[in-house]
Parts: sequence; C-alpha cells; structure tokens
Amino acid sequence: MSRFKVMIVDDEPIVLICLKRLCDDQDYDLVTFSNAKAALEYLESHEVAVIISDQKMPEMDGNEFFRKTLDIQGDAVRIMLTGYAQSSGIIEAINSSKVDSFFLKPWNEDDLKATINEAYEAFKAKRKCLDQLEVLCL
Repeated sequence: MSRFKVMIVDDEPIVLICLKRLCDDQDYDLVTFSNAKAALEYLESHEVAVIISDQKMPEMDGNEFFRKTLDIQGDAVRIMLTGYAQSSGIIEAINSSKVDSFFLKPWNEDDLKATINEAYEAFKAKRKCLDQLEVLCL
C-alpha cells in the first residue's frame, strides 16, 4: 500500500513549521498550504487521508474550506485547529463540515500527534476494507 498524505492548512507560517516538526518521521507524507484555495486545488488531483485546517483564515474560514473538501474528498478525516472556543463555530463545523476532531491553539503536542496518527490509521483501514469489497464485487 502506498503512503497516504496528511494536509495542513494554516495562514500562520509558525503554525505550519510547528506542525511539520510534530509530524516528522511518520508513516505518511505531509503537505502544507498557507491558503485554502491552493489546498483545494491540490485536493482536486491528489488523494489525502487527513486534512488539518485552521478555523480563522483570511480568504475563507475553516468551516467553508471543510465543506468544499467534502465534495472533493469526502472520505478524508478532518481535524480543525482554532484559537477561538466559540461553541457556534464548533457546532457548525461538526454539523455542516463533518469535522472529526477539534484542537484549541495552543495544542497539546502528544494529544494532537496521537489524534493525527489515529485518524491516519482509521483512513488506511477504511481504504483497505473498501479495496477488498471492490475485489469481492468484481
């Protein structure tokens, strides 16, 4: 099985640097974007297992970004990072954007790393199951 990708989208360069460091030496390839539009373009032609995005970004917020990813790659696991603990934003993300997990900035590195790894493993297991089902249906 080929390596899957984990995508991180955040307009703050220091966040991207910290998350790259956190994800070093993992069993997946990491791709990062500082704007949501470029990330959406990438998703059009590359499969991604886990998408991590900031909630507050200048050109589109995390909820809108995640809603758009549903049409492109509905199977990807979604993790939102936010510096704002507004319950209305969290509820909207869960209900309309299908966000699987939330982390407040600053995050606990061990918890976030474990969540990314668990999301990645869940995606791989789902993909393997779907591949086996496809073989059985042929």
